[in-house]
Amino acid sequence: ALPIFTIPIFEREEQIEEVHKLFISIDKDGNQVLDKSEIKVLLKKLNFPKDMNYVELIFLIYDPGKKGAIDFCNFLTFIKDCAKIKTNPNYFPMKMFIAFDTDGSGVLEGDELIPAFKIMKKKVDKKKVKKMKMTFPEFIRSEERRVGKECRSRW
Repeated sequence: ALPIFTIPIFEREEQIEEVHKLFISIDKDGNQVLDKSEIKVLLKKLNFPKDMNYVELIFLIYDPGKKGAIDFCNFLTFIKDCAKIKTNPNYFPMKMFIAFDTDGSGVLEGDELIPAFKIMKKKVDKKKVKKMKMTFPEFIRSEERRVGKECRSRW
């Protein structure tokens, strides 16, 4: 397994070249973009937990054109973001929240929450969710509870 959380934020060209080599090794069909099956292989190599649908989440955040493909520039951003988690554990949840907040209101409401819960593998009553609202601090607390339960269940 690759130590994803130990990858430094890139300061030198050699580091970017290393990430490019990783990208090429994952891009099995050689089309210069990564599809969902290729990202799934990467996440397995990186030992990502299975508590969430990370493939869908990664495409939500790093496939801005919603083409089902992540190019090298967006892949590099993903790797940089993973490194930032080491110093700021709320960084990735913030990226998630922004991606789910499709209207940019700063509050997740009804239809924005349904895909969020789906990616987080939470079974919910869609009628109840449509009436819900969640701010970023509430989202963080929800994530902390979910991650805490996941950790407790492993021990």
